Amino acid sequence: MLKCKYAWSHLDFLQGEYAPCFRYKVKRQPIASMSDTLPSEAVNHPNMLAVRNSLINGEFPAGCEDCQYKEENGVKSYRQKSLNNKHWDDSSIDYTTPVSTGILDLELKFSRTCNYFCRHCMADSNSQFEQLGKKNTETHEMLLRAGFDHIGPADSPIQTITAEHLEDIIQNIIQGVKRITFSGGEPLYHIGHYRFLERLISEPDIDTSKLTIAYNTNMSMIEFKSYKLSDLWSHFGGVDLTVSMDGTHELFNYFRQGGDYNQVVDNLFKILSASSNILGVYLVCTSTAYHAFYASETFHDLNKLVDQIQAMGISAHTDATFVHYPAGLDIANLPDNVKSFLTELHGPDNPIIKYMQTPQTADAELFKTIVRLQDQLYFKTGEKKLPRIADYVYNNKLIG
Repeated sequence: MLKCKYAWSHLDFLQGEYAPCFRYKVKRQPIASMSDTLPSEAVNHPNMLAVRNSLINGEFPAGCEDCQYKEENGVKSYRQKSLNNKHWDDSSIDYTTPVSTGILDLELKFSRTCNYFCRHCMADSNSQFEQLGKKNTETHEMLLRAGFDHIGPADSPIQTITAEHLEDIIQNIIQGVKRITFSGGEPLYHIGHYRFLERLISEPDIDTSKLTIAYNTNMSMIEFKSYKLSDLWSHFGGVDLTVSMDGTHELFNYFRQGGDYNQVVDNLFKILSASSNILGVYLVCTSTAYHAFYASETFHDLNKLVDQIQAMGISAHTDATFVHYPAGLDIANLPDNVKSFLTELHGPDNPIIKYMQTPQTADAELFKTIVRLQDQLYFKTGEKKLPRIADYVYNNKLIG
């Protein structure tokens, strides 16, 4: 049996489809469409039961390929992490039956709108990339040839949650939910997120003091129009923050076009000071081959932030997650001589370097091609401030 808290007690909204978790591949194994199925109907939809039956039989469903890949390569998977996840108690879950007794954990994506242009992202998760692609058709075609539909039209975009979906959640799901996670796009950039919080607060039958809310956010803002996060959050039992920190300082600003590392850090500490119910902060570096060149600096800086947050009496930790698509950005596909150089430079115990030891499965030159095209697209290179990347890509030179 392959136990997974997500599969039995979580419901996610992915690209117009329901899913048992945020990493599930709905293209490989669809569950049910948001267009003709309500959330409460998706919980024990026949396709969801099929996923759980596979796990009961000790088999990874096709949609769970991310976890299968990680476990086969000795990397802790999301399934395995879920079993140690303290965010919700699984004592009420019966893993011997495919039927879920109720959703304890819910993830909502109100829109794919985002205010950043990150180099690993696509139009499925950020609507602005479609417009960027229309203005740069030649670059789009070259990126496609490099195996990356970075700025092309969305294939399976995150769809807006309708009023009908939200009403079904309020009437038929929310009473059993212990935790709601907001993601996107950028959830703090979506007016629907703020209105939904207002609705939860105003409902007489919902005790928000027993509800934890969580975010996957770029923390680029702590106020939106007339809304102040600290005011809304004060009504809830607790708040968990997962903040995307894909690099630090110059790498962050280069990789996350439109982002400002210092502003994000400033926002983070302002909201930590203004809110008394923040339970924990999780600083995550979504790691690509870009990040392998500055792995030491990234985790040195993130661990310093963790120390500062813990000094405020708030739980904090950091971690790396990894990009597998496109193959050119997968750290595993850097050539062996580069892997050896970076391992010596950063040390084998760095979280990014540990993953880098997984086998190469694609052309190592794809990374250089993608970097050149993205530098051209964003009118920004690392030549002056990120020389390790620039010298490798443009001069085939490795520097410490």
